[in-house]
Amino acid sequence: MSGYSVNASNGMLTPIAGSPFTAGHRPSAVAVDSAGAYAFVSNYGDDTLSVYGIDLTTGVLNPIGAPVATGSSPAAVTVSPNGRFVYVANWGGDSVSAYSLNRTTGALTPVGTVGAGAGTNAIVVDPAGAFAYAVNQDNGTVSIYSIDGSSGALTAAGTAATGGFPYAMTIAANGTLAFVVNSGSNNVSAYAINSATGALTAVGTYATGTAPLSITLNAAGTLAYVANSGSNAVSEYGVGTTGVLTPLGSPVSTGSNPYNVTLNPGGTLAYVANYGSANVSAYNVDPASGALTLVGNYSAGTEPVSVVVAQP
Repeated sequence: MSGYSVNASNGMLTPIAGSPFTAGHRPSAVAVDSAGAYAFVSNYGDDTLSVYGIDLTTGVLNPIGAPVATGSSPAAVTVSPNGRFVYVANWGGDSVSAYSLNRTTGALTPVGTVGAGAGTNAIVVDPAGAFAYAVNQDNGTVSIYSIDGSSGALTAAGTAATGGFPYAMTIAANGTLAFVVNSGSNNVSAYAINSATGALTAVGTYATGTAPLSITLNAAGTLAYVANSGSNAVSEYGVGTTGVLTPLGSPVSTGSNPYNVTLNPGGTLAYVANYGSANVSAYNVDPASGALTLVGNYSAGTEPVSVVVAQP
């Protein structure tokens, strides 16, 4: 896993001493807790989750114990907003594994595994930490779960239909809207979230570029960015209060086969992991319009598929 320090004023990346850091076989996704203290990497090839402590001064990753067992072919990982629980989407197992996180040591304790749809490849938790959502690419659904606030255990609470071959999902910071990118139908499905039940009500679908694989929102929930792997570009949208997406300008060029797009916590910088060109594209975000301006491209390891910013 490649690690970088971020120049907060211009977004430029500099490799951290010791990078790249060892992970398991075929790492598929990385997530960090809200405090930026711990990092978690799902290892698709050996059915494990690697856990690291993050040095808050240098950014160096320090492994915590042996990798933790997951379900078959873990494709994604997320941390609950309160930092108490970690969830892994198991693509090969059609399931979600839950863990409790010791905030002092970083140790994970298995809570249990629940079934999902076919080809579970993404997992997100709503900002209140009340519901979890698993994206099932092979049968075009999202599995909905309620979260036990004490244990982190998941209980099935319904499903929602998506477009073709859904690949990723994000939720607005106010918890009222959700968005799923559908790589098979080249669009985004938008939903309103029922705060009491977690149920998703379809708002509409919105065209993207070719083979969209990732979507992220700014903290205000007013801007959305979609990485289009097939057209080597990021599409930008304005987000209405009801979830309507309005395209903003022309798509912005990336490297080859962009798999993942993310914003820094302050929403001033954007980063894209380019699977085909083995690099990360960095952009400044215009505070008024949301427009992206390329800062540069920075070498990564082979076939990068995920990028996250641990600190502002």
